[in-house]
Formats: sequence, C-alpha cells, structure tokens
Amino acid sequence: MIRQFLPTLAGVLLAVSTQAAPPGPGPGPIGSVVAAWTQIVPGPTSGSELAPPGVELRIVIQSEAQPSRPDASYCADYAVSYSDASGDEGHSTAWIVRANPGHTSFPIAVCALTMGDDWVSASVVSASGAGRGLPVAIENEGGSTGLGITVPGPYLIGRQNIDEDGQAELRMVTVADTGCRGEVTEPGRRSYQDCGFWQFGTIMHSALQADADLVIHAGDYRYFWEPDGEGTDPSPDTWSYWLLDFFRPAQPLLLDAPWVFGRGNHEICPWYGPGWFYLLGTGDDPACLVNGAATWHFDVAPGGVDATEGTAEGAADPHRFVVIDTSNDRSTQLEQHFSEALSQTGLPSTWWVTHIPAYNLLDYATGHGRPPTDHTGNDGIRSALLSAVGQASEPFCDASRAPGPSCRPSTFLMGHQHLFQRLEFYGEGERSGPHVWPQQVIVGHGGVNTDEASLGGSPCLHDAFDIGGTGNTAAVWSSSHHGYVVWTRSAATVDSPSGWSSTLRRADGSELSLGPVTATTPTCN
Repeated sequence: MIRQFLPTLAGVLLAVSTQAAPPGPGPGPIGSVVAAWTQIVPGPTSGSELAPPGVELRIVIQSEAQPSRPDASYCADYAVSYSDASGDEGHSTAWIVRANPGHTSFPIAVCALTMGDDWVSASVVSASGAGRGLPVAIENEGGSTGLGITVPGPYLIGRQNIDEDGQAELRMVTVADTGCRGEVTEPGRRSYQDCGFWQFGTIMHSALQADADLVIHAGDYRYFWEPDGEGTDPSPDTWSYWLLDFFRPAQPLLLDAPWVFGRGNHEICPWYGPGWFYLLGTGDDPACLVNGAATWHFDVAPGGVDATEGTAEGAADPHRFVVIDTSNDRSTQLEQHFSEALSQTGLPSTWWVTHIPAYNLLDYATGHGRPPTDHTGNDGIRSALLSAVGQASEPFCDASRAPGPSCRPSTFLMGHQHLFQRLEFYGEGERSGPHVWPQQVIVGHGGVNTDEASLGGSPCLHDAFDIGGTGNTAAVWSSSHHGYVVWTRSAATVDSPSGWSSTLRRADGSELSLGPVTATTPTCN
C-alpha cells in the first residue's frame, strides 16, 4: 500500500520527494548473470479445454548505462542445456530479448527462453569463450554467489510430490507485500521498519522446505523508500532497487520453482510499473499499462495437467488460476478485467489471483493513538466486481454445485493488506451452509511491516459485510506474524470448499495454527 509522506527525521517533517534514498546494491561484473528464475506465462492456445502453463526461463545479465553492445549479444553469450521426460538431452539458444525501458535505470539485458512442456530440468551454461559449455553461477558486486542456475522444468509441475497415501500431490507457496519500507518512523502514520530485521529473506529460505511445484506472489515487490501520495519517487524504478527489495532475498526460491508474478499497486505507472513489466511481465510490450495488463489463466493438477486421470501418475481434477491485474483501483477497465476473469472461470475448481481485496477486515489506527477504524475493503474494486458479477450469465455461488466448492471461483488469493487473513462467507448466521461468496485469502504478511485487524479472537465472526445488498456473516482468521502459506492439492482434498488444504507458517517455517470455527467462536468486535 502507498504512504503519503516519509516520517520525521532529525525533528523535521519531510515530504518523501525532498529526501534522497540511500543507494542500492552495486552492479555485478559486466556480462555476468546477476539473477535468474522461471515464471509461468500464458501457454500456447490449443483445441483442448485445458490450458497447461507456459514456463519461461529468464536471466538478467549486467551491462552498462551506456552499453557498448546490444542486449541480444549479451544473451548470445549463454545457452540452456536441458533434459526431457524421455531421458534425452538438448541444447537451446532461442533467447527472446526483452525490450529495455531505458539502460540508465536498467543497465542490464533480460533474456527469456520458452521451456518445452516435457523438460524435466534446465541449466544455464556459457556459450562462448574458454568456458563454453560450463555451468554458470549467479554473481553480484562481490563475485560469485555460488548459486548455479539449474531449474526444474514444466514437466515436474504436479509430478514431483506424493501425499502420505501415495497419491500425486500438487504443492504451492504463496506470498505478497514482501519489500522493506526503510528504517525511519513517523508518529501517527503506518510505521516504516528497520530493514535489519526484515523477514523476507528468512521466508524465502524457509519456503524451500515445501518442495513447491509453483510459487505465487500476489503483488507489491518494491517498498524501499516508497513513493509519496503525489507520485514523486526518491527510490527510483531502477535495477539496483529491484535487486535490493526483491531479487537478492528471493533468489534461492526463484531457482527452486516457477513463479506467478501478480501486479500490486506499488507496481503502478509511473512508480515501479515499468520495472515490473520489463522484469516480470508476461508479454514483451515495454509500455506501462495504466489500466492493467490482460487477464490470463493456466491449469495445473496433481500428476500433471496432461496426465490421464486414473493412471499410475494419479492425476486428479485439474485446477485453474485466473490472474487479474487490480493494481489500479481507479482503472476504468476494472469491470472488464473481472468480466474477462468470469469468462475464463471454466473449471469447477478455480481461484482468482489478484491484489486489492474487495472485502477484508482491518484496523488502520492500531498503535497510533487514534480511534479504531474498521476497514472492510476497497470501494472501487468492490463496485467493479459486483457489477461484473451482476451481469454474468450464472451466479458466482450456487448451493447445488456438489461435490466440491459451491462458488466459482472458490477463492480469491490477494495481498495489499499487510497481514494474513482468511474470510469465509455464509448466509445470515448460517455457518453450516455452503459459501455465499468465494473465500478471501490475503497473504500480505511477506516482509513489509504488518498491520493489525484488532479482532476479539481468531477465528471470529463478523456480521457487517454487505454483499449485493444482503447481510452476510464471515468467519475471519487473521494473523499479523510475518510468514507464508503452503498449499497442497491431491485426490484427498479436491472436494473440499477450496479444493486445497493449507498450512500457515511463520517466517522461520514453524507452523501457526489459528483454530477452527466453533459454537463458541467470538464476535470480531
């Protein structure tokens, strides 16, 4: 979320625009790979009703603010060696050079390579000089990090884990709002934080234990010395600050599993939007899209989305993720984005990945000496969403859908609010019935200083949510501990309300239990 001003420093209140941010990390050696990852992108269109994920391997190569070589020549210095499901090995140099928004801010080359859907693993190797064919490690300004660039291939999504009953199991890690705000504070405003105690790097190392098939980030990567309310940005949209806020701490997990990169409101234009599109966007349009990127989707399943159900690989019902850009809550195209998402919600088990919640429960005043102020969601997002749902050809939620979730999508996965929160919506006081609105899951506890909901218990019951003019009861689970969520989906869980089972973990990986809803669950007041 966006702050209005930097805090008091040396007794003087300074607007964010009047104070320069400390420098970010220095550049790596020219021509070296300084970051690498795989990410899920829209796959090729086919006649099938399923949409297997496309996966790209991306590397960042250090160049110069005034490069003496074109970006394509940097990419040509490297190649990819891979093995596929048949046991064959191959070699590729089919890099796509992403359009750089400006070498002064981004003295790098970003190279993307589409991975084959039957690839099991891939490694980046040198394609030139005396080290031709040798593995490559990521470097920084101090030299090699020792992190070799070997990544799992798309074929392993849903195939690399089994549950305790021997069934194929899909595993996922979710995070959001992961950056660090800076070390200063201002009384009466949401606190900045001491980056010496920033938990994002700890979360990334802990999450390696999950052996995830994919990682979803629901937006807001850049926080360090964040913009003010007028759009002035003293921590510029540059590669150095992207390294500081995201790529350095995330690098181990970036190599461990393919990521889905949602767009948060910190990645709007002109703040950190150009950097997000260049580094993490799914297309290669260098323009910073003010009203949002196109809605898209992909499908996954235990056993592999292309496996035959009932085979030894144990494929269960496929699950769809629809990725929606809600970075700009004033966008004139929000309703269109939601309508497109509804048209892509074609599987019984579908989640929407977005950023700003239409519904949540939060107290912004906690700890600042002001009266409590309940915040129950974003008006702009809520209005556009309800309008799109009202014009849909079938209801969002239908109690006759059984077995499985009564709502399609069954869950919104979001960030924006700096805490973990899960909301399950029921009819007026009828907690035993089917959901009347999709489950809301907020995973904004990924590193930035946390918010409080100031609830009487967790879980608790809140009766003041007004969805479509009808009063609704929500069971609310909430935690302000930094951490992440591990999700699993197998044959044992596909018929649950969300289709997934979840484990909430603190930054150090320890499990955090918030308890079930019971007859004695308190109200949220």
